[in-house]
Amino acid sequence: MARILVVDDDSRIHEDWEPRLISRGHTVITALNGGQGLHLATAGHPDLIITDLVMPVMNGYDMVVAIRAAGLTMPILMSCGQLVETHRQMALNDGVTEVILKGESPDVLLAAIDRQLAKSGLKAVGTGGTQ
Repeated sequence: MARILVVDDDSRIHEDWEPRLISRGHTVITALNGGQGLHLATAGHPDLIITDLVMPVMNGYDMVVAIRAAGLTMPILMSCGQLVETHRQMALNDGVTEVILKGESPDVLLAAIDRQLAKSGLKAVGTGGTQ
């Protein structure tokens, strides 16, 4: 079981992903912008962060840079609406563990979560397919 922080300004993302992750045995924490995400990451030290790139207050990229500057090393998955190679490479160079296109199937994100948690020695209680 892992503590996963989901940072996205679209509440539909939270409504979609929170039950999926909970059903797999994870505890889910949510934030609606990068500023909230940074606060929750530094205060709560989640096992994994899933973040959007474009958000108000603080974007996902700046949040990741601040999290890494604070010395936190948890895996961070970034979800982008459009994937430009230069932006992907910049994100990976500055601390994002994996970048995923926002429109991908749930199985793609779930596989990325499982991959990153396995690298950290964590996994979900139940790792069945999507709901």
